[in-house]
Amino acid sequence: MATVNRPITTRELIRYFQDDVPDFAPGSEWYYSNSNYVLLAYVIEKASGMSYGEFMRRRILGPLKLRNSGMADSAELPHGAAKGYEWMDGNFAPAPRWDMSRAVGALSMYSTVDDLFHWTEALMQGRVIREASLRTALTPARFPGDDWDGGYGYGLMLSRFRGWKTVQHGGTLHGFNSYLLHLPDEGLTVVVLTNSLPGRAVDPGKLAHDAVEFYMMGQLSPRPERPPGVSVAASALSAVAGRYAFRPLPATVTVKPGGRLSVRSAAGIQVELIPLSETDFISADSDLRFRFVKDEAGRVSKAIEYQDGSRLEGRKL
Repeated sequence: MATVNRPITTRELIRYFQDDVPDFAPGSEWYYSNSNYVLLAYVIEKASGMSYGEFMRRRILGPLKLRNSGMADSAELPHGAAKGYEWMDGNFAPAPRWDMSRAVGALSMYSTVDDLFHWTEALMQGRVIREASLRTALTPARFPGDDWDGGYGYGLMLSRFRGWKTVQHGGTLHGFNSYLLHLPDEGLTVVVLTNSLPGRAVDPGKLAHDAVEFYMMGQLSPRPERPPGVSVAASALSAVAGRYAFRPLPATVTVKPGGRLSVRSAAGIQVELIPLSETDFISADSDLRFRFVKDEAGRVSKAIEYQDGSRLEGRKL
């Protein structure tokens, strides 16, 4: 964080993580990482002979006439861009300013609700990549032990929400939080952009799904009945408390009075969970579910978060 406001080359940025030990063998698991998108931007630069920003302008943004989208190539955003804030101690304050060269490929674009809608239409209608490539991008990777009917494609989260197929993804950076949710069978796209992170109890992903529920009232499958909570030992609650490395933002789990857990994300969203067992918990007022996984020694090693058809995994720190 001490250097995020200083410019850097893509090659220099790669040196930060190029010698890191892999988290797992390729092809055995999936775990989101911004570093992968930095590498992808570097591949594009080497293959095209252009900077990543120039390539995007020439080959994608220009042809699609996305005039209010582009690359924030420096610490200064374009004229008219929203400024980022964070909610701290009951007040909004300016968020740390990034030089976007430190987020190339992963977080370095700016856009608008309208442009993101037109981008989604162009992508899904086959006007960006070939049909075969689009099918591959929309095919979730499968791994041993998968416990849901969604997955990650190429930069796209594939899932189902109340009986409908969804294509979705969120994005976060200090001062900004966003979500794009698309229902291909309905031709519906919802985009939520906020300029606060941590926020003030605003969750763009939940807002996007709430908008779908409002728009498609009567067309969605009924919500499953919520199972009743159970009492679990205080030691079981203590075992799952701690910080978890969800990506892109970590979360903290604490024990609350009355045998409940409180989960607070780095985005500032806090939710209380009711126990269904010593390892499974559910929110009292949303579809959010948590499953805590133990290692061979019986220690809690990671948490899996399920919400609105998506699945995120975070290792315990």
